[in-house]
Amino acid sequence: MGALAEVLFDARDFPASRAAINEALAVDPRGVYANRVAGNLDFVEERWADAVARFRYVASSDPDRDQAGYGQLMLWLSQKRAGMRDPTFVERRAGDNWPQPLLLYMSGNYSETELVEKIREGDFQYESAGGANTDERLCEALYYVGQAHWARGNPDIARRYFASLVNLRVTYYLEHGLALAEIAKLNR
Repeated sequence: MGALAEVLFDARDFPASRAAINEALAVDPRGVYANRVAGNLDFVEERWADAVARFRYVASSDPDRDQAGYGQLMLWLSQKRAGMRDPTFVERRAGDNWPQPLLLYMSGNYSETELVEKIREGDFQYESAGGANTDERLCEALYYVGQAHWARGNPDIARRYFASLVNLRVTYYLEHGLALAEIAKLNR
C-alpha cells in the first residue's frame, strides 16, 4: 500500500494516495517508509503540524543515518514553511555520506557554492558507499535548495530550481514528484 501511495503521489492523485497510505499506516503505524510517504503528502498539502510530526518521527526512527538525513531535511523545511523562525533538526548522530552536505547547507554551514562543490566531488566517493551519482545528487540539491528559497520567501526562485530539477529527468527520485507537485501549486 505504501508503494501504491507513492505511485499515486507521483501521478498527483493525492486523495487516492492519502487513502492508500492510510491503509498502510493502519497495518503498521510506526513504519518509517509509510510515515515518510504520509509526510510528503502532508508537506504538499501544507498540513505543517502533521508534516513536522511525521518527519520528526522519520528523522529519529530511521535506522539508516544517511536515510534519516532526508527526514531531517523535510523536518527543517516543514518547520520553516510553517513559519518557525529557527527550525531545528532531531538530535542524533549524522550520517557520513550524502545528504550530509544538504543538511550543512540548511543549517547555514555551507553556501550554495560549497554545496555545488560537494555535488561535483565525483561519483566514486558517494557511489562506493552506495550513494547517488552526480545527476541524482543534483536532483536532490535542486529540490531542497529550491524549498529553502521558498521557505525564505522567494517562491519564484524556488520555481526555477524545481523546473531545473524536472528538466534533469531523474524521474525515479521522489524529489521529482515533489517538485512537480510544487510547480503545480505555484502555478495556481
